[in-house]
Amino acid sequence: MIAVCWIAWVLIWIGTAVIYRPDSRDPSPPSDTRSRRYWLRLLLAAFFVVALRAHHPGGASFDAALGWLGVAVCATGIGITTWARVCLGRNWGMPMTVRARPTLVRSGPYRVVRHPIYSGLLLAAIGSALVTGPGWLVVVIGAGAYFVVSLRVEENDMASAFPDQYPEYAGHTKRLIPFVY
Repeated sequence: MIAVCWIAWVLIWIGTAVIYRPDSRDPSPPSDTRSRRYWLRLLLAAFFVVALRAHHPGGASFDAALGWLGVAVCATGIGITTWARVCLGRNWGMPMTVRARPTLVRSGPYRVVRHPIYSGLLLAAIGSALVTGPGWLVVVIGAGAYFVVSLRVEENDMASAFPDQYPEYAGHTKRLIPFVY
C-alpha cells in the first residue's frame, strides 16, 4: 500500500506538471537553477535508495494496526501534497525558484501552513516509516533538513516578491506544522 501511495504521488506530480506547465510567455527569471536541480536530484536519488532498501519488519512482531495507521498517515500526506500542488497551479516551480509573475497563494492548505507540500511529504515519509521500518527515518531527517533550508530561501524570495502581503501572511500561518512551527 505504501508503494501504491508513492507511485500515485509520482504519477499525480507528472500529471500536474503537464496540466499546469508554465506559460511560455512567462519564463522564470534566470538563476542558479542548475545547482538547485542538482541538489534536488541528489535528494531524490537518496530518497529512492533508502525507500528501496527499507524492509517490512514482517513476522508476528508486526503490528497490523500500526501498519494501517502508517498507510493512513502516508496517504494523508500524499493527499496534502496533491491538494497544495493543485492550489498552486502554474505558480509551482522547482524548489527555491520564483516565477516571473508570481501570485501569493493563500487558499486550500496554504491557509494553514506556508509550505504544505513539504509538510505532506514529511507526513507521508513518517507514515512509510511506521509501515516499513526505520530506513524511512533517514528519509524524514534528510528531507526535513533540506526542507528547512529550502523554505528559508523560498520565504526570503516571497518576502521580496510580496513586500506588503507576505509578512502579514507569514504572521498568521505556521511554516510546516499547523499551530506549532
